[in-house]
Amino acid sequence: MALGEIASGAENDLKEATRLARRMVIEWGMGEMTGLVAYDLDGENAFLDQRALEGQSRMYSEAAAERMDAEVEGLLELAHRQAYTILTEHRMPLEQLEQVLLQEEMLKRDQVLPIIFGTSVVGLSSILWKLSFHCRKRSANR
Repeated sequence: MALGEIASGAENDLKEATRLARRMVIEWGMGEMTGLVAYDLDGENAFLDQRALEGQSRMYSEAAAERMDAEVEGLLELAHRQAYTILTEHRMPLEQLEQVLLQEEMLKRDQVLPIIFGTSVVGLSSILWKLSFHCRKRSANR
């Protein structure tokens, strides 16, 4: 976000976010379109790690697989929008942290927290509330 583009350094974050979103939808039944269904009953679904094995059959239709993909993409898009909003709203602390990191390669927790949250814990509460908002909203809708 700071550079205005997605950099290659985000590759691992994107992979981990995708794995988590897939597990949410396929294993834990947290998809809005797919509902309370666990599609990965044996824990070794080829769909999850995208390595189709010869002769392995799925226990769901192509239409269900398309819904799963749409759910995963939707979760990732929502997470991206939320992260972008939070970082935009808190742009000043992000830039301050950037400046300090340019001067010092490594910072300790007690150096970072005052930059991010100022002297108030209210900022921390606000950020945590925004991050958990989607989870609370989804729980209320079920």
